[in-house]
Amino acid sequence: MKRMKKVFALAMTLAMTLAMAVPTMAADPENYTVTIENSDPASSAGHKYEAYQIFDGTLDSSGTILTQIEWGENMPDDPTDPDDAASKFMAALQAHPDLVVDGKNIFADADTAAEVAAVLAVKKHDTAAIRSAFAECATASKSGNPVASSTEDDQPYTIVIPAEKAGYYLIHDVASELEGEADKDVSDYILQVVGDVKVEHKGSIPTMDKSVSETGATYHDYIHSGINETHYYRIVAELPDDYRLYDEYYLEFSDKMSEGLTFDEIVVVKALIRSSGAEVVIDEDCYEVAVADITGGGTHLTVVIDDTKTITADDAIADSTTGNAIVLSSADAIEVIYTAHLNSSAVADGNGIPNVATIIYSNDPNTNGKGESSPDETNVYPVNLKIVKVDGKDTTTELAGAEFVLARSHSTGTETHHEYAVVDSNGKISQWVHHYAADDCAAGAHDDLDEALGSVLTTDADGAIRVEGLDPGRYDLIEIKAPDGYNPLAENVEIAVSITVNENTDKISSMTGNTNQGDIRFNADTATVTVTITNFKGDVLPSTGGMGTTVFYLVGGLMAATAVVLLVTKKRMNDEA
Repeated sequence: MKRMKKVFALAMTLAMTLAMAVPTMAADPENYTVTIENSDPASSAGHKYEAYQIFDGTLDSSGTILTQIEWGENMPDDPTDPDDAASKFMAALQAHPDLVVDGKNIFADADTAAEVAAVLAVKKHDTAAIRSAFAECATASKSGNPVASSTEDDQPYTIVIPAEKAGYYLIHDVASELEGEADKDVSDYILQVVGDVKVEHKGSIPTMDKSVSETGATYHDYIHSGINETHYYRIVAELPDDYRLYDEYYLEFSDKMSEGLTFDEIVVVKALIRSSGAEVVIDEDCYEVAVADITGGGTHLTVVIDDTKTITADDAIADSTTGNAIVLSSADAIEVIYTAHLNSSAVADGNGIPNVATIIYSNDPNTNGKGESSPDETNVYPVNLKIVKVDGKDTTTELAGAEFVLARSHSTGTETHHEYAVVDSNGKISQWVHHYAADDCAAGAHDDLDEALGSVLTTDADGAIRVEGLDPGRYDLIEIKAPDGYNPLAENVEIAVSITVNENTDKISSMTGNTNQGDIRFNADTATVTVTITNFKGDVLPSTGGMGTTVFYLVGGLMAATAVVLLVTKKRMNDEA
């Protein structure tokens, strides 16, 4: 089913100063090479990296230290233009909340490229938050075409930078190249290029999980269920490590149900706050729900949150200073729970009824780019029941005309009783009925014997009845009329069935169960349990273990013999007298 837990992309861990890169001496004195590797195979392929020069400079005699730092090729400084790239960059740096240390913005007194570089080089400023904020501002402010770009389709990616263009570079992971791609994360780097450099792609990869439950209490990768049985679906999306970098964060739950499933309703949309363990119900005004038909069959459900940064609770949050505002951070999650049921188009063939979900999300803090996760699938498995009626002495003779009602146990409170199957003209379960109100049911004020509520199932010319779309479990088959000339069954036929699913193939791998009479067989390939039931003709009473009419002949013969003996004895006594 879930052959592996799906991971998906969304991250911009903007970060790498010279200390975090691995410089080496250039093999080619005319060019420097930036090599980018990715240890995560889920997000390694399909990237494109661009190199933008933020600072230019002059190499010292050792060829390893950059001096006389000025604005680089992609950060032009035009004194006549207050909106030039360098000015935008400085304004962004001085306004960024993550660049405040000890109550003051660390770039507040910087005016030139050299002064900005000097601030960045201070040891206490070498933190992930500051590096991330610096790269974020550089990404938003850069101008012009990149100095160089990667050309590979897969890792390791390499960027060749001319040696005369040594300097500080923004290595930009082009999010637009990943628009709509599954399992991709975006990662930008700030590093000093004065030789060959190797860096590792750094991206946070949040998780998405889809599961299903029969009751809404415990969730699994798959369940068994019957037609028109309500069950629950849950989708959980965990926010990325760099969630704080986003001013707005788009999140869409996209769920595609196969033709055999019918959407019922959204049960709840919640924010899961990991630090406190709180589960906060999100106000319905914060998300939009849409249900649309899929061409060729099925239903597409979407739940869209335009901005998770602005969601609110449906009520004030206890012990919160934010009223009903929900403040999320990385590793917190959004959960959607909804109900659905199998419909008459569901086919019980051992393959399960699939439901596939993905999540669409923001994948770049600086653009409106979006990515999509890999799909995550759950399945629901119904089964079929086949009844075959045969002659008790000649099992090759099928018996038509036997009538049954199918029942199952139903519990409410402390009461357990029967409800009866209504089956449509195609042999599929339509509904289960009982004849008492819910309050009476709970109080036990009912008569539990009312087979007339269920559909009458009659064996055909082959002696067979087929009921499709049952939930694996325990059932009672009640015979209300035996075939003409045959004795009715002395007791109900009890049938129990369970299934095992192979999670690698998403198919039912085995079926087991039992019956109190007749023969029971299982076919996992067709998800069918077959019960063969025998009936005996009216002159045989096999259910009592008796001898039929033989006993009457024996008794009659014994009485006749006794009469003869008495007659002979009486005659002899008269003769002697």
